[in-house]
Amino acid sequence: MADSDVELKKIGSRTFRIHRTWAQREAISRRSAGGRNESSLSIFETVVEVDTEFLSEDVLKKLEESTGTKIEARRLSVTISGSSGEAVEGAREEIRRLADEKRTGRKTSPYTHFVVIPMTTGSIQIKGAEIQQQILDDFSDKVNERCMENPERFRCVLCMLRLQSQSDLMTAKLALRKVSREVKDLVRGRGLQLKVGGLEVLPEGKPRQATSLYCVLKEVEKAQETLLSISKILYTSLQGAGILTEEDMRRQKILVDSEIRPLLCMTLLSARLAGVQDLNLSLVVDRMRFKEVGEVLVEEIRLARLDQIDESGFFRSELSIPLVSMPR
Repeated sequence: MADSDVELKKIGSRTFRIHRTWAQREAISRRSAGGRNESSLSIFETVVEVDTEFLSEDVLKKLEESTGTKIEARRLSVTISGSSGEAVEGAREEIRRLADEKRTGRKTSPYTHFVVIPMTTGSIQIKGAEIQQQILDDFSDKVNERCMENPERFRCVLCMLRLQSQSDLMTAKLALRKVSREVKDLVRGRGLQLKVGGLEVLPEGKPRQATSLYCVLKEVEKAQETLLSISKILYTSLQGAGILTEEDMRRQKILVDSEIRPLLCMTLLSARLAGVQDLNLSLVVDRMRFKEVGEVLVEEIRLARLDQIDESGFFRSELSIPLVSMPR
């Protein structure tokens, strides 16, 4: 990676890379060999309460190898540890899925990819990381660094997908390419300017049992309305291709009461990254609810893998839908 592609920034004890332009990020993605490059040497650990009678030693060994984690099984629990919070969380979800599948006989494929907006332009990364550091400084008895989303991976997730084969992947890419021109025309090739700010928690209205803290993507000259229209175009195309089901949309809370209402947000911290069920964030929300992060120009939407990080620090891209016209 060329030195001019990114800039290193240190806030508190964390150092992360700031991405500058869509063109540079696209060049990085093309050059990427798919290698994992973590900016932290922290060890992440979580415990899954599950009956290991349904999990064979061979299955757990293969899961260790595929996720790069260490898995220790006891009679009624499994401990997972690793240097990547995403890998630990992925192993945790897979163990739960496998145990449930064995117990009930119902097969449920895991999510493998997502349609995502990278929120990795400099000003948003810096301001988001500064807010994270303020939370760490002011509420150290409630949260720790493990809870914090890596600023190199700030993002807005539009939907999760289960692409179990190369054929599924090609179908998804074709469905997204099919509407890429329509999506780009909606923003006239100028990208989409959004305001990011206001801290909220999930589950909604339960700050004492919060699973995550996020920033809301807000209106700037009807940009939020445009983003919703773009999301609907993508959902319709993926549904038509048989890649995104109505059940998936309901499970991901994209479809609520028969109405498409995705949660358009950027997560700052998550209980799952720290390997805990929930966090008491009531004081954080009370004091910082109206904290503003700034504005961001959305330059692209990606289809990315959940289980691989590229050399830029973001999730490895399979397809990019540019919202800005490249200069000639």
